[in-house]
Amino acid sequence: MAAVTGEPLPEAARADAVLLAEYRSAETDVAVLRKQLEIIADALADPAPHPAPAPPRPRSRYRPLRLALNGLAAAVAGTVLVGLGWLVVRATDGAADITAGTGADKAQQDAKAGGPFGSPDFLACARLVAEGEVTGTRPVPGTGQERVTLQVSRSYIPARSEAEVTFVIPAAAGLDEGQRALVAIRRGSASPEEWLVGEEAIAAERPLLLQTLPRARTTPCP
Repeated sequence: MAAVTGEPLPEAARADAVLLAEYRSAETDVAVLRKQLEIIADALADPAPHPAPAPPRPRSRYRPLRLALNGLAAAVAGTVLVGLGWLVVRATDGAADITAGTGADKAQQDAKAGGPFGSPDFLACARLVAEGEVTGTRPVPGTGQERVTLQVSRSYIPARSEAEVTFVIPAAAGLDEGQRALVAIRRGSASPEEWLVGEEAIAAERPLLLQTLPRARTTPCP
């Protein structure tokens, strides 16, 4: 239909080389059809010269021809319109597919760019995602780790957790008493796999975490 009305194809449809070729072919068919209709119209508009008017049935000589030509033009136009209708459907479906594909790709790119706290797969496998204040640290002898106690102020997974949680983390993480921390502990683990230290770092990730949580709740843990 776009080729009949002269409207351009959507940008998304132009990205499909096959649809673009079909659209241009349809434009050519429409141009040929218009030219043929102009020739037919000119032929009907200019009556042939007659030496003398014939008294019996003066209009019967060209009326059947006119009806036949009109029928032929209608048939040709119908055929072209059917083809163009198919092309429009293809273009619409192709644009929808392109849009859907682009949306899915963008969601995956956003998840990768956001790190673990923006990944539904990662959060789906977490048994604890919470933030709070470090109230105590104690070295674990001979391990290079320390036992940390976190006073939870906000729990994301589960929605409600214990007021205080304890976990083991590498001493190099640099958690000190009085600092704020956001930790994510996977199922079956006693240590955080991911953590953030400081309110500024946590505040930067919090919106993405909140945005990803609904998808994580419906995502199976791989």
